Amino acid sequence: MCDEELLCLFQGGNEAAFELLYNRYWEQMLTIAYYRVDCLETAKELVQDVFANLWQRREKLAIRTTFATYLSSAMRYAVLDYIRSQAVKEKYVTAIKKTAQGANNTTLESIEYQELAQVLNQEISKLPIKCQTVFKLSRIDHHSNKEIAEQLKISPKTVENHLTKALKVLRINLQEFMIFLLALIFFPN
Repeated sequence: MCDEELLCLFQGGNEAAFELLYNRYWEQMLTIAYYRVDCLETAKELVQDVFANLWQRREKLAIRTTFATYLSSAMRYAVLDYIRSQAVKEKYVTAIKKTAQGANNTTLESIEYQELAQVLNQEISKLPIKCQTVFKLSRIDHHSNKEIAEQLKISPKTVENHLTKALKVLRINLQEFMIFLLALIFFPN
């Protein structure tokens, strides 16, 4: 079957057609992703994300080129989004490291920093056990949602829900420290 026929069936919800398209193009998409991110695991996740997104949006897809061209473009955009998100993450990690180093410069900042860490740990310990575990694995041990889901034998969506809940509770309970955090980040010295 040609791509156009499979695409019509796939847009109608035919899983077998989707599977054929997936099997036909996953290796090519993996190559595109791997070439740009240089990490096989990340490349595999990006390919899965692109195909999952295609499945979710199958009824609304308006493909004006060949399916292969459309898929290659989708893969490139997914890689660019990933690279952008990594750059933002690196920027904040660098800012936090500078903040931590800057906090050691004066006694007052050091005390405030220690107080913030203590309050943060107290607030984390108030979270439900499962929520605490997911939060620590994600934010402290830097595991991906997929890794956490596999380790705890829960779904990735459950991991996301726990993280959302934890961040919401911490954001509310740590509001009084937000001004201090912003000052540390934007005015380190």
